[in-house]
Amino acid sequence: MSTIAELNPVSNVPKLKVDGTNWVMFSTCLCIALMDKDIYGQLDSTSVKSDQTMDPDDYTAWLKKENQALNILMQKLHEMTLTKVLSFNSAVKWWTAITNEFTVKSSHIVAAM
Repeated sequence: MSTIAELNPVSNVPKLKVDGTNWVMFSTCLCIALMDKDIYGQLDSTSVKSDQTMDPDDYTAWLKKENQALNILMQKLHEMTLTKVLSFNSAVKWWTAITNEFTVKSSHIVAAM
């Protein structure tokens, strides 16, 4: 019998700690889970919203993936981190801001070791 964790790869993604001590594991697990759900393109900017001439069905599909990516990110961020990215209007902007902040924090943690 399959467990819920096996059926939902997102459940295996740890919540990102405010101090960034688990950044490498978090980002790796999150990226793999989003690739599994076919929504990683929302983070790496390979799935971008087109201009106003986008077919309505394509836009609906893009918007669904965008909302899924934002929802998963929101679940895996501490409230303090989430409040820093809420003003951004896309998953790729959230991810860029988070990556920039926690890559720096992670390098400081490694240097301190």
